[in-house]
Amino acid sequence: MAEGNNIYNPAAAVLSYATESVFNETPSAGSQTIPFGLLSEEVKLPDPEVEMHVHRTPGGGANPAIIQPGARTLSGSLPITLQNALPLEYLLGEESGGTISCVNGNQPSMCVEALWVDSNGDEFLRYFTGTVVTGGTIAAEEEGFLKATLDIESAYAINSSNSASTVTQYTNDPFVFCEGVATYFGSAYARVLDFSINIKRAFKSRRYIQATHACWPYEINFGPRDIEMSTTIVASDDLAGGGTAYYDELLSPSSGGSNMTLEFTSSSGTIDIFVTGAMIKTAPHVINIEAEDAPVSVDLVAKNITVVYT
Repeated sequence: MAEGNNIYNPAAAVLSYATESVFNETPSAGSQTIPFGLLSEEVKLPDPEVEMHVHRTPGGGANPAIIQPGARTLSGSLPITLQNALPLEYLLGEESGGTISCVNGNQPSMCVEALWVDSNGDEFLRYFTGTVVTGGTIAAEEEGFLKATLDIESAYAINSSNSASTVTQYTNDPFVFCEGVATYFGSAYARVLDFSINIKRAFKSRRYIQATHACWPYEINFGPRDIEMSTTIVASDDLAGGGTAYYDELLSPSSGGSNMTLEFTSSSGTIDIFVTGAMIKTAPHVINIEAEDAPVSVDLVAKNITVVYT
């Protein structure tokens, strides 16, 4: 093993994907042509983490006698500044006619293609097949952009000699927080500083007793989904008799919960996020006489989330 002559250039890296028709199918050269969009933060790819089994034996001394590789776990994270709603289909699970909704069965899978290029133009190409989104966040904050951070899990990793896919990056503007509209508890709120919706599914990577890639996940099975939301609102006199609507909701929750809507508009269209059946867990109305105003952090648990895009 010798050190190479040319280093890899991070600025030349490309990350793309294609939807799999069958979970963990063999990738086709040049087929992973869909970009994720703006990835200006560090992307943690699902490179395998290998569980090492250390065996010892009487008479073998203090050091291990045998080290044997076992199960492979492939976890990663994609921090995306959204230019469209496509990545959210993998977070929620189902898309139909511009509406993305929560799937009850297994999450859809994709093949992720990661390309490195060295200073001589030589390519290092990896595929991550059977890649699913196990959870993530949709968030935005004051003076920021609409972002989705996707937690991913893969079934297999391949170091390939295939030619890289041709990927055309998106050129439209991302969705900006200042172009959003927040409707909480039936009223539009102009003083929302931030929000974060966390979606997480229980999952199990199954490795069965079989010969082919036995230490890699054979399938990834999904269970219940949890939806939580947090948002910060600068408090004002919402009610005619004094007080905030969210404090009233905390004291006396609406039957079936409340609905929250977040709308973002850019040059390329609109994304509407509907959170339904939301119940407030906490909404501390603190007193800080040195502060300029009174931000309230509201934490909620919700029944459902739907995304509509045009």
